[in-house]
Amino acid sequence: LTVPTISIIMRKVYGVAAASHFAPEGHTIMWPTAEMGALPVESGVAVAFKALLESLPEAEREIKRKELEAKFAERLDPFPRGHSFSVHELIIPTETRPYLCDWIDSIW
Repeated sequence: LTVPTISIIMRKVYGVAAASHFAPEGHTIMWPTAEMGALPVESGVAVAFKALLESLPEAEREIKRKELEAKFAERLDPFPRGHSFSVHELIIPTETRPYLCDWIDSIW
């Protein structure tokens, strides 16, 4: 016998914390405002482009960092993320309560 669980991803979830929402028997829904991935964009750019950023003159460094962050932030669209992370439903926030009520009715 298992206890039914549901996760609602509303804002930001990264790394191992993101993986914890996807149990084999769990159910996961996500709001369009959700961000998920291995690392936040800012941290990923800081690590992956450290050598490049440090090689630039200080006046150009901040401009390039913001440019790279903007480029990768475009990929935070929740639709492909939800699909690749096996989210069951992408719902608008106002649908959360009715969705949860229907879900509880369906599991009991």
